Amino acid sequence: MSESYLFFYYLAMTISLLACLTVVVLSWKNREAPVARSMLALGVATFIWGFGFMFEAASSSLSQQLLFNNIGYLGSMSVPVIWLIFAIQYTNTGKSFENWKKALLFIFPLFIVIMVWSNDAHHLMWSNEHQTTSGPFLIVAKTYGVLFWVAVAHNYTLITGVTIILIRQLFTGIRIYRKQAFILLFAVSLPLVWNVIYIFDLLSLPRKDLTPMMFAISGIAITLGLMRFKLFKTIPFAYPLILQQMNDGILVFDKSNRLLETNPAACRMTSLDNTMVGQELRDLCELSPLLECLSITDFGHLDMESATRVKGKSYQLDKQPLFNKQKQLVGWLATIRDISQRKQTDQELKERKEQYFTLVEHGNDGIIIVQHGLVVYANSKMKELSGYLMEDILEKPFVQFISPEQRELIEKHYQKRIEGQKSSGRYEACLINKNGQEVYVEISASLIEYDGQIADMAIIRDLTAHKQAELENQRLRDKAEMASRLAAIGEMAAGIAHEINNPLTGVIGFSELLAAREDLPEDIMADLQVINHGSQRVVEIVRRLLTFARQNKPVKTRLNVHELIDNTLEFRSYVFKTANIEVIRKYDQNLPWITADPGQLQQVFLNLVINAEQAMRKAHDGGKLTITTTREDSFFSICIADDGPGMTPEVKAKIFQPFFTTKGPKDGTGLGLSLAMAIILDHHGTIGVESEYGRGTAFTINLPMDSSETEDWTVQQEGLTPKAGDNHAASILVIDDEEHICQLVTRVLEQMRHKVESFSDPIKALSKLETTSFDLVLLDIRMPGMSGLEFYSQMISKRPELAGKVIFMTGDMTVSDLEAQMQQTDLMHISKPFHPAILEQFLNKALKQQAG
Repeated sequence: MSESYLFFYYLAMTISLLACLTVVVLSWKNREAPVARSMLALGVATFIWGFGFMFEAASSSLSQQLLFNNIGYLGSMSVPVIWLIFAIQYTNTGKSFENWKKALLFIFPLFIVIMVWSNDAHHLMWSNEHQTTSGPFLIVAKTYGVLFWVAVAHNYTLITGVTIILIRQLFTGIRIYRKQAFILLFAVSLPLVWNVIYIFDLLSLPRKDLTPMMFAISGIAITLGLMRFKLFKTIPFAYPLILQQMNDGILVFDKSNRLLETNPAACRMTSLDNTMVGQELRDLCELSPLLECLSITDFGHLDMESATRVKGKSYQLDKQPLFNKQKQLVGWLATIRDISQRKQTDQELKERKEQYFTLVEHGNDGIIIVQHGLVVYANSKMKELSGYLMEDILEKPFVQFISPEQRELIEKHYQKRIEGQKSSGRYEACLINKNGQEVYVEISASLIEYDGQIADMAIIRDLTAHKQAELENQRLRDKAEMASRLAAIGEMAAGIAHEINNPLTGVIGFSELLAAREDLPEDIMADLQVINHGSQRVVEIVRRLLTFARQNKPVKTRLNVHELIDNTLEFRSYVFKTANIEVIRKYDQNLPWITADPGQLQQVFLNLVINAEQAMRKAHDGGKLTITTTREDSFFSICIADDGPGMTPEVKAKIFQPFFTTKGPKDGTGLGLSLAMAIILDHHGTIGVESEYGRGTAFTINLPMDSSETEDWTVQQEGLTPKAGDNHAASILVIDDEEHICQLVTRVLEQMRHKVESFSDPIKALSKLETTSFDLVLLDIRMPGMSGLEFYSQMISKRPELAGKVIFMTGDMTVSDLEAQMQQTDLMHISKPFHPAILEQFLNKALKQQAG
């Protein structure tokens, strides 16, 4: 008997451990199931419990038995807690059973385990432990302490709680799942019952705890449940709750159309109640049109359009057959779904779509959707902006509607957004419409999902009018800035002219006086010619600078166009020589002067000349620039032609547009030709271009002619020569703050046999006038201390007879409307630097007027 019982014990414990391992393996395989992890933990804890107790029985020493006893407590204190967690999860009563709550359940078992392992220090769990025999076993006898019984009460309470949870849910379940529930109750109750028997020594058996053996039987029961009833595949006790709480109505009928089961949702929808279970469907049809519809329809799903409408609500019906294992019809199942909210939502969505469609289709902005680089949607505004038909827009690459210069940039922005990189979603671009015209737009792009795939949606706003206004404002700002700059240049030029022209007067005058001598060697004469030629070049440079500077106050005056063109060409003469550009002039010398603003016209000529020069240098490092003037009806026609590379028709169509340029960012702004056109139009003229790619370019300017003649006191310097015998001896007063000019004028006039007195100090000159009379006064305008005009005012107050006997000398006629004052006072003036011959010509003219 003793040996048989010993064998039975070890066999039972071994089977218990194997059962625990089986539970662990099956739980691991089904670890994704809702309660598999709790079952896995239960198997591990039970294995530790059985392992400790089994090896305790096999140990011979007291210390070894106590060690394995303590190991067994790790499992025995964990099992009840894990059972409780498993039961709560299995019955679905712990939806809010969070991890921190689970952790709280393990606090007391952990405390007991610590107290077990430290019992030698306090003996609260047990005391007086010693070895004794009980049947075939060598056991450890103990005197249990208070804390031991508290731990027992704790474990029994938890196991009892598990049993109550399972029993309570058992009677609310349905028949098909009750075998699972009974298996779980058996697995829980058997170890509990046996543990009570062992603790309180209720049977005359050896004092060896068989609770782990009972867990072996529980493990087998659980394993059977796992394999046979698939505990991890379903949550059985949740089923009736789900059925009761479903929003859809459920009706079950047998094959004779008798009602077998229904849920509260179906009762609400059909006016049924539980007392009507067992009645035939035909007797229930009068309760609701839904039931009547079920009685006459075949198996299947009714479409939305066929949904029955009851009491202002819409329902959807589904009628499906039920078969047994032998594929025999045993009844059918009906599902009733309230789709009122969905239909209302669908209607709202439909209305919202119509609103969105109206907003999108008739908005002021173009909207497109680009997918895989192709336009998959475009609204009506986009069709208007592009000028294309819708079929010509859809399924076409969006970049083909962008100007060629911007396509690469737009494509780069698009690819970055599609790849999820950071990229600008708003930028300006230029569309090319069907007629080849540019449409300035602002594009705002963002990623969306379209037809289940990522896409790029772009809102395109027409900026053409805004851009034109902006360009016009920019043009006005540029003109204002140019006027400001030229005003500063004019002020600077006035000072430069005075500072340069005064010394130049002496250089030119004395060089010509020396050149008139016949006793000079030839080498000296040649040097004088070089000096004179260089000085004349400086004179021309200063004159052109002053002409250009007068743009600060656009004033139309009568001018010689040929002279203005030559003046402009001189600005670039050095560049022409170094760039191998030949300038050909074909002037019609019989053309009259015109009325225009010389500075503005020079700006136009200079822009055209520079453009031609750069084009020829880029094409073949040189060329021919031909300037032709002709009469075209009542217009003065100027043609500036080059033999450069010419222009394509596309470029030719855009050259007068603001900001359009074929040059690089550092070489041009695209404003030159647009400003040129504005200037010519302001002169009531026209400007056009003829160009053929590879054959050169010709710009033609037509300006209205004015053949009227006006007399100007300013004598043209070209062609003037002194006439012998025109002069007679006169008394002349010369006033100039530059001593060398006084000396030059004195020598020229004395060679003409005139009596001359000169002063560099205007105060001394006024004193001289008080005692001496003069036939003529040569007076510098700009002098320190007293200007020429102030001197003139004081002079005529003392000597009124000299009012018309003054010739003003000035190195700058731009000062303070000086030229207008000269004309108002009817006084002559001569500009510095001047030739001695010109001075003599002026003098003779003045003396003739006095004599006449």
